[in-house]
This record gives sequence, C-alpha cells and structure tokens, in this order.
Amino acid sequence: MQARRAQHSLVQARSDLKGLSVWNAKKGHIYSMETRRLVLRIAQAGCPESKIKDAILSCATVFGVNVLNLTLSARTVGRMKKEGGYIALIQIGREITMTYGFTESSDETSHRKINFECRSLSAMLPTYAPGVDDTDPATWKPRTQFLEVETSLSHTSEAQLDGTKMLAAKITDATTNAPSSISRGITMDWKDWFRKQLAQMADHAADQGRKHELTSELKHSIIIEDLGEQESGAFSIAELFDALLAISEEEIQEKSGKDYDDLTPLERSTIARSLVDAQLGEETYDALSEDLKALADFLIFGGCCSHKYMNAFKYGCKKMEGAWPEGEEPVLLANKANSTTIRLGERDSAVVQAAEHASSRGVVKVMVLLGALFRHKDEDKGYQDKYLMFMQKELGELCGQKHVQRFPATSQTRYGAYGRAAAVVTQHYALLLQLISIICDGKTKAGANHVEESALKALNCPRTMAEIVAAALYSLCVSWPYMKAVQKKDDNGMLPNLLDLVDIHRRLPSFCRAIAANPSLLLDHITDSSELLTLDGEPFHDTNTPMSCLRLRCLPPDLPDVAKMIAAMFSGAADGWDRFTPEFAVGGPVDSIPDEISAKLYIPATNDHNEGGLGSWRVHIRFHPHSTPRSFSAMERYRRNNTEAFAAKYITADDVLQVMREVRKEDASGANTIFRQAVVEELERKATSHRQKVNLAAEKKNKKEETLRATGVEQNRETIARMTIPQLKAQFDVYKFIVKDTIILKTTLVSIPRRADKLQAVPAALDRYEGVGSVRYSSILLANIFSEVLESSRLRLQRSQTK
Repeated sequence: MQARRAQHSLVQARSDLKGLSVWNAKKGHIYSMETRRLVLRIAQAGCPESKIKDAILSCATVFGVNVLNLTLSARTVGRMKKEGGYIALIQIGREITMTYGFTESSDETSHRKINFECRSLSAMLPTYAPGVDDTDPATWKPRTQFLEVETSLSHTSEAQLDGTKMLAAKITDATTNAPSSISRGITMDWKDWFRKQLAQMADHAADQGRKHELTSELKHSIIIEDLGEQESGAFSIAELFDALLAISEEEIQEKSGKDYDDLTPLERSTIARSLVDAQLGEETYDALSEDLKALADFLIFGGCCSHKYMNAFKYGCKKMEGAWPEGEEPVLLANKANSTTIRLGERDSAVVQAAEHASSRGVVKVMVLLGALFRHKDEDKGYQDKYLMFMQKELGELCGQKHVQRFPATSQTRYGAYGRAAAVVTQHYALLLQLISIICDGKTKAGANHVEESALKALNCPRTMAEIVAAALYSLCVSWPYMKAVQKKDDNGMLPNLLDLVDIHRRLPSFCRAIAANPSLLLDHITDSSELLTLDGEPFHDTNTPMSCLRLRCLPPDLPDVAKMIAAMFSGAADGWDRFTPEFAVGGPVDSIPDEISAKLYIPATNDHNEGGLGSWRVHIRFHPHSTPRSFSAMERYRRNNTEAFAAKYITADDVLQVMREVRKEDASGANTIFRQAVVEELERKATSHRQKVNLAAEKKNKKEETLRATGVEQNRETIARMTIPQLKAQFDVYKFIVKDTIILKTTLVSIPRRADKLQAVPAALDRYEGVGSVRYSSILLANIFSEVLESSRLRLQRSQTK
C-alpha cells in the first residue's frame, strides 16, 4: 500500500515537473497576459525589441524550460508596448473618476525646431497593492502620473489647451469603451478633466499664466452648462418648449457663426437647447453663495519651486551688475570677434561701442567660460577628464579627499549650476588658476586660447571675484537649503506638497534682506551660528564648502567690494522672491483655498517630472531615431504609473482584446504622416504670412517717403516758427528718412515730446543741411531714388517668384 502511494506520488511529481518544464506563451491564438507582462518588463530593462525573443529563449534554456508558440517579432513587441500605454490610459481615466480633484502640470521645449509638450497629473491615488480596497480614500497616497510627450504646431497658450482637450478625449474614449468599465458602470466625459482639475503646476512663463486663465474660463463655462442642464432637466415638456421658442434666430446665428438658413433643423434645436441651458445656468450660478461659487470655479496656479529659485538667483546677479558705478565695473569678457574690434578700434567709434554693448561681464559669464573649459556640453571638447584627474591628485594630497565631483554643468541648462560653480571657484581658486596655467603651458604651441585667456583675466579681477564670492555665499545660505526643502522626497518617492511650503516662502524675502542689510554676518569670523546664516537654520548643506574656506577669499584687502556685492546679491534675490511667490502672499491664493479642497489637494513642489520627461525623450530619440512620441509615451506611462499592478488587479481578457483592436486602429490612422504634413503646411503658412508683412511694410515705407519728398525741406525759418506739431513732425521725418541727418537719425520723437523741443531740433537740422549744401542734398536724393528703384525691382521679382 505504501509502495503504491509512493509510486503514485512519483508519477504525479513527474507530471507536475513536465508541466513546469513547458511554458506556452499563448492562450488560444493570442499571447497571454503573463507573456505580455514578461515582454514589457524585459523592454523596460532596455532590451531592444528585436532581441526580446532571444532573451526569453536563452533564459528558458538555462532554466530547462521548453517554450511553445513564441514567435515574437520587433513589430509585435512594439505593439505590446503601445497596448501597455493604452491600458495606462484606462487606469488614468478611472483614477480621474475616483479622485476628488487633481493637479495638471506641463512643460514645453523644442527639439530640432519641433515643439514638444510633456503633461502629468498629480493627485491622491490608489496604490493597487494586493488585498487593499482601492475605493477607500484612506489607503490612497500622493502620486504623479505621467501622461504623454506630444508634438504641437505652436507654443501658444491656446494650442496647449487644445492639446489638453485632445488628451482628455483620448482618456475618455479608452476608459468608456473598456469592457471592464462597462461591466462596472464606469463612465467618463472629457469635461470631467476640467471639472476635477483643481490646480495647475508649471514654470512662471507668460504663456502658462494665459493657459491658466483660459482653463479657468473653460471650467466656468462647463459649470454653467452643468447647472443649466440640471435646471432644464426638471422642466416639463411644455416649459422646455416655451424656453426654446424664446430663442431668436439672431441668437442661434450668432452662436453657430453660420447663416440661419444654412443650419439643419437638428443643428438649430441643438444650439437653441445649449442657449437655454446657458441662460438657466447663469441664473442658477448667480443665485449661489460666494463660497459655493469659489468652490465650483476653484483652480489655483502653483509655480515650480525650481524656477522660483532660478529666477531669484538671476535677480540677484542683475542687482550686482547694476551696483557698480560707471567705469568701475568688472573686467569686460568679450568674445573673440568683439575683443578684436575693441582692441583695434577707436574708443569713441560706434563700432567699438556696439561691440562693448554686445559683450558681458560678471559672475554668470565667468561660470559659462569655466563650464566651457571643464564641463563642455560637447563631450569631445573641454578638459573635463584633466580637471577630474588634477583635482583628485591635488585634493588627495592636501586634505585626503578621495571623491571629487565634476565641474558644474554651466554650459548646459542645469538648476543651481552657476551658484555651485561659484562655490567651487571660491573654494578651489588657487587650484583652478594653477590648472589653467598648466594646460596653457603644456600645449604643443604653448599659450592660452581666447576662452582660457578670458577665464584667467576674470579670475584675476578683484571685482569679478567679489561677485563670484557673493553668489557662492548666497548659494550656501539660501539656494541649497531651499532646494533641499523643496526636493526632499518621502518614503514613496514623492515630492513635498507645495501647500506645505508656505512658511519657508514667506520667510525667504525677509531672510535675504536681513543679510543684505548686514553683510558682515557672512564675513565675521565669530559668527558661526547656522541659525543666523542658513535659511533652514541647519548646518551647511555642502560640508565640502565650509564657511571658513569661503571667508578666506572674502577678507579685505583681497576683495574690498565683497560686502557691497553680498548686499546687492541678497537684496536682488529678495526682490526676485517677492516677484515669483505671489501664491504664498498673506491673504493670497494659497490662503484662500477652501478647507474642503486643501485637505485633498496635492501639488508637487517642482515641475521636475515634466522637465525630466522631456529630457528622457531627448535621450530616447538620440538612441532610437525612428521612434515616435506616441510609442515613447506609451512605454513611459506603463513604466512610471504602476500600471502593471493596476492591470493585474482590474484588466480582463476582454479588455486585452479591446486594447489590441484600438492600438491597431491607431497604427492604421497615419497620425505621424498627418502631423508631418501639418508641420510643412504650417511652415509654408508662416513663410507666406511673413512675405506679405514684408511687402506691406515696404509699400508703406515707399508711400511715406513719397509723401516726405513732396513735403521737402522747409528753408523759411519764419514758416518753421509758425508750424504746428504735425508739421514739425513731418519736417523731422524729412531730415530723418530723406536727408539722413546724422543727429536726427540718432534721435526719436519720444525724446523731444514738446513743441518747443521740436522747434529747436528742426532749425538745428536746417543749419546742418545748409552747411552741407544743396548739391549734396541733390546727390543724396538721387542716391535714395536709385536705391528705392532697386528695392522696388527686387520686391517685384520676389512677388513674381512667389506666384
């Protein structure tokens, strides 16, 4: 009996082992959900689409597993990625229907002259952990969900809002048509995106402010429409009929933008119903209390803290630039061409003055030069490797420091790069001078090139070094503690809530002004209290840049202007903080958030997730030049949004079939070809529009000059004395555009606003004209006429070519 049981167990074990040693990649005629998850995990690890099949088979061989029905092609893997991204759209749609409200964030950039926009969504969302009730808000955590990187034809606020509407419609279709949504009774309207939107996060650009205004207007119109539909839904048929009859033909025509007779009966009735709903909605809205109105229309704008810091630092540098008396500025750091012009030209000549005006000086320019030397954005240029090797050797011998960071990337767009570079220069001033000298002397043809020469010139300028030290101290005391506070992530990897950072933003301006009023706090050897010197009152963030090291460079007589520059840097930064933190003002937008919303609203402190999304796209397209934003977005949505856990918990086999159909429809839509054609058409439209503007401007100029020639130079001084302001303006224009008087050419009418001013300018021009003589005037007129004939011929030729 025991032997028979043992034999039966052995047979069962062999059968189980045989089952485990065979893995069927398909279920029926399609790849199973388990296979799809495996493929997407391998793709996330960076395996090329064409190699995923080989990777699976190689692992199966090692583990002794026989794989059946695995015929993966690169095209199939690509579609699986898009299917994963489509499932993520279903997930986002369900999260929007569940959550109380969310924050939309976005950022834009251009790559190879094409506009790209990255969008994200932040809210309190389910975790999709096994065994957790995802409908219970008590289990939700703050999350930021990646939505898409998409192309656009324009960077305007209106175009950005149109892109958001298209995204909302895409999410709505994916969510509403999913079989699991239908079975659960989950529905979504594209307007839910704006009904549920409570906040926007972006940088402080003007287009983002305008987009916030447009979104607020759209949300308000949707609220009015909802209230109207609710009211009209309670009407009897007779009441509704009377309300529709009260709508005039003129109102319908104005609403549609078409002639009334061109509209079908269905279109007329639909427009009339919308007008009735709008009227009822406005009446209902007006009857609401102010608190309910504020709750319904609530949409706050939160600026990215990284941009706040960057702009405040810029304000500080501008204040330092303007604090120098004329003639006592830091050394001018002109480029090679302007430097040659300044060196060889006459000091008072217009060419030299223009070259000086186009050149810059100060801390930012120096950091750019040093970045070009020690951290060039082109990896084939610069001395980045020599910098690391030299600093490791010298610092290791001086203080036993083994780890040395690369020089801050000031030649690229990096937050805080200029401030950190200023700290590096201040701390390692002597070593950097030594390194540049070694590099210059170690060349085959010894000597410094223009960048190296400019860098040495700046580092040996006490005024430039005073700015550098002030920027370094500001970074140590303000920038780094601030960035540490706004970028400190919690256990779930989430950024702080912007609403929790009120105190630090209100403290910033006063803290900066306190140091600006008493810069000796940073120069005094006795002052070692971090509570007085750092924004957060904690020990210095960068332990490699101690105050004692910075103070060594700050002490007079080395840098006699450093106290003045510290005051300018901190006071300018304080102005910047006032300018870019309006949402935190006492009684401002943050203080006005209703209690019902503040407890449920999550606004990430920075816009780094969208900045990073665009950066990831740039890196992705560099290594996958044939990829598209759509395929990239699909994979990023699946990878970043915890979609695998959502799919394992809620996506059914019927959903998978529906997703496969929708992805194949999208592939067959030719969206990429349509966009490329639209780009070309937009280029042609802009070119045509520009040509028309140029032609109109030329025609206007020609008409004006014809009028001025007919007016001529008035030589009777008594007549000039009796002239009105318009007549004096005409004479002024004659001297400016026809005679080309050298003084008048440099003068504007704004600078001589009064009639008395013009009565001085015009006779003075007449004196110069009479001194030159009418012969020269005639030659000038002939030359002008000849040039105009050539210009008109050129325009006619251009128009004929355009046609």
